[in-house]
Amino acid sequence: MNFYVRVAIFAIFLLAPVLVSGQNIAKDVVWEKGAVLVKPCDLRFSIPEKWAPAPKGVSNIPDNEGLMFGRLGVKDKQGHEIIPTLAMIWQRIDYVEMDAKKGQDVDPLFVYTMNKRPDAHSKDFNLERIFCWQDGPLTLRYASGWQYSVQFNGRPSKAISVYTINKGKRLGIQILFEVPEDVWPELKNEVESILKSFTVTSTTSFGKREAFLSIYKDGVIVLDFRDPK
Repeated sequence: MNFYVRVAIFAIFLLAPVLVSGQNIAKDVVWEKGAVLVKPCDLRFSIPEKWAPAPKGVSNIPDNEGLMFGRLGVKDKQGHEIIPTLAMIWQRIDYVEMDAKKGQDVDPLFVYTMNKRPDAHSKDFNLERIFCWQDGPLTLRYASGWQYSVQFNGRPSKAISVYTINKGKRLGIQILFEVPEDVWPELKNEVESILKSFTVTSTTSFGKREAFLSIYKDGVIVLDFRDPK
């Protein structure tokens, strides 16, 4: 999926029944008391009670490949109900071992990130910042974050894309937020808190490799990687 997930859930979400905490919201994913365990990816995260799973039929993400939450109780400056969204997508990839090949110095997360970056496929996305665990709202160390300004259906929004790889299961994982710009100041800390809560449940699946940003003298920022000693 070389696109940034955006589903028109504004009216449908408000009319649909909200799932009860403790239920499975996707295959092998459990949401209970503000905690979400994503077994296929060996990840967990925390989410406030005002975020609810998208009802069946709203999200176009297959249950075995992802999930979606929407933030309820939010209005724009005109008083209209709007639904900021969090989507998570995981897909099998075939290049997780490329950095182990003799003479190969390209990390698979770099390749995955470059393939999935929305601004590589659409001029509508304007990059605002790149971040990793040292300087942004991430606890995941083998991950990179990208924040954009973008227009969705004529509405200015903030879009955040985070990429990581579960090497043990050969999965590329995307964590995607879309928040209308009207309410970004109100929800920024909440969104970043959710992002920071993402942690791994199996260190053997993700390994010890870390992503970090290198800044060269000419101001160029490069996504780089290292194996801690």
